[in-house]
Amino acid sequence: MLACADGKKEVPVVAKPKQNDCANNPTMKLLDKMNYSDRAVWLSHHGKIICDEKLYSCIEEDHRVSKEEFDSLALRHATNQSGNIKTYPKKWEELKEYIDGTGIQCYEKYIGFKITNGDVEFSTLPFTKKETCFSVPLFRGIAELHPDADEVSFTQAMIEIRDKKGIEKAMDKVIFMVSEKGKLYYYDISDNPKKKKKSLPSHSDL
Repeated sequence: MLACADGKKEVPVVAKPKQNDCANNPTMKLLDKMNYSDRAVWLSHHGKIICDEKLYSCIEEDHRVSKEEFDSLALRHATNQSGNIKTYPKKWEELKEYIDGTGIQCYEKYIGFKITNGDVEFSTLPFTKKETCFSVPLFRGIAELHPDADEVSFTQAMIEIRDKKGIEKAMDKVIFMVSEKGKLYYYDISDNPKKKKKSLPSHSDL
């Protein structure tokens, strides 16, 4: 876009990036109707749409939860039932370098997380409900919305996952929070985190 004034040289005007209208996006509306398993199947076949449309911020929104919801999930795990949530921090740059090194473009594989002997192990794996795994588009969304993120802290939690019959089962999973300039943003891996949010503030309110 160019702006001009009478008799003056045209000066380029840089437009602000257009924000995704996640609530009204047809692809996101379709995903919102699916449970955890069905979403994973759909994304394995059509996930490139998310990347082609650059809906990374919508995927971030889908997984972001309130501190209260995060704490509730974590405190259900045996390691945190003393009332103190044990977290295992990693530098954001370390996670970013690992993801960049996998060469994953979209949803062809996922990033796995496992807490062992007080440390968090990263891995690359196909989607599975048996282990904790998050998509690369999710982390692209976090990086897009939080360019100054400096640390990511993981903890164990018990998450309700629905099977194909709609029956919920509590499963041992890993959830995480991201730190940026002293503020924390919380993420989980439940069937559809968005449905749990009651008064989650937008990023502009934080």
